Amino acid sequence: MDTSQTRLHLCGPWAGESNEVRTSADNPQSSREIVRNGGQVNPVQRLLPSLAATAIFLSGCGTALPPSGEWEGQGVEPSPFLSVGTVTLVDKDTATAVVRLFHGHTQLSQPLYSRTPQLDFTAQLRPTGLRTGRSVGVVIRRGSPSPGEEVVVQPAP
Repeated sequence: MDTSQTRLHLCGPWAGESNEVRTSADNPQSSREIVRNGGQVNPVQRLLPSLAATAIFLSGCGTALPPSGEWEGQGVEPSPFLSVGTVTLVDKDTATAVVRLFHGHTQLSQPLYSRTPQLDFTAQLRPTGLRTGRSVGVVIRRGSPSPGEEVVVQPAP
C-alpha cells in the first residue's frame, strides 16, 4: 500500500499540534484524511456546524421586505373598557348573576357590562355587597348576560 504523507504547518491556536495529511491511492473514496492529536476532533471543528447553522438563521433576519404601499385603512381605536372577569352563573328569575374576577383585589364601584366575544354588549350589571374571594354577586339592571361572557368596566377618567 503506497501512502504518501505531508506535514502541515498551521499558525494560530493549532500551531503546536501534530498535523498530517495522508493520501491513499488505494482508497479513492476518501483521498485525504487529517490526523490531529491521535484522531481526536478539535473543539472548533465540533462547533463549526452549529456556527454555520446560526449564521444561516441570523442572515435571514436582515432580509426584510420593503413596504409595498401605504396603509389606506382606518386605525382601530383602543377600547375604553377594562376587562375584569367573566360571567359564571346567571339566574334570570331573580335577575342576579355571579361574576368571577380575574384579580381578587379589583374594586368595583362603577357599573359593569357583559359582552360577547364579538364585543357586543349584552347587559349592564351592578355589583352587590356579596363577595367571596374572586366571586362577586351582581344584579342585572338591563339586558340578558350569558355564562362565559366577558365582564368589563369603564375606568374613571
